[in-house]
Amino acid sequence: MAQNYVEWIRCGTVCGFHCSEIRATWMTAAGLSEMATEAAYQTGAEQASRAARNHIHLKSQVQEVRQLSQKAGTKLAEAQTQELHQKAQEASDEGADQEEEA
Repeated sequence: MAQNYVEWIRCGTVCGFHCSEIRATWMTAAGLSEMATEAAYQTGAEQASRAARNHIHLKSQVQEVRQLSQKAGTKLAEAQTQELHQKAQEASDEGADQEEEA
């Protein structure tokens, strides 16, 4: 259909309209179409940029949580080891007390 308009514009008249009016209308429509295309592209690029920033932020948060989890795991292991040493020491002390009593 667009090709028909171009051919009509080349011939100079279209159903009694002046060629200059049609050409101006056509150019306005083409300009609006280009602006709409650019706006759609910019919106898509903006959304992609936001998504990328959110992904990077989320990735850094996940990394931070992993590090905190690893530190918590290390501290838990240290606390468990210390508790085992204390229990072993208490058992050793109780054994020594029992030997002294006997």
